[in-house]
Formats: sequence, structure tokens, C-alpha cells
Amino acid sequence: MRMESNKDFLEFHGLPKEIIFSLIDRAQSLATAWNDRTIPQSLSGKRVALIADDGGWRNTTAFDLGVQTMGGHLCTIANQVQWP
Repeated sequence: MRMESNKDFLEFHGLPKEIIFSLIDRAQSLATAWNDRTIPQSLSGKRVALIADDGGWRNTTAFDLGVQTMGGHLCTIANQVQWP
């Protein structure tokens, strides 16, 4: 499944129910692949940036491990960065 959009994926509020169901289906297939140790390498050779603004480590660590498991490289930016 490949989804491309010009929208930012920040909120679920405005997404049509078909997209939400598609995301749930994808999550279920990835959970099965995780258990079977057959995770697709769809992020292989790609870089992913994460702006962590929740101050916690659990979500950031889980996201990092997920990106690495799918073959990607994660760059985490702390929320203390002062933007111009």
C-alpha cells in the first residue's frame, strides 16, 4: 500500500473515514509482519526527521526503533531549539 498526499499528517480530525480505516489496516499488517519478523524495508536508505515536543522518551524511542526496523535513519530534534 502506498499513500501519497499533499497534506501534513498532524491530525486525524479532517481525515475521511476511508483513510482512517486504511491506516488501521496498515497498522494491523505491520503488527503481523513484526511478529513474523518480516518488516518491509520501505524506509531503506531514507532519512526521517522527528521534532519531539512531548518531553518524554517512550514515544521518541518507539518511533526511532520503528524507523530503524524499516531500514531508515532518524534525526531527532529536541523542542528546545530556538527557531528564527
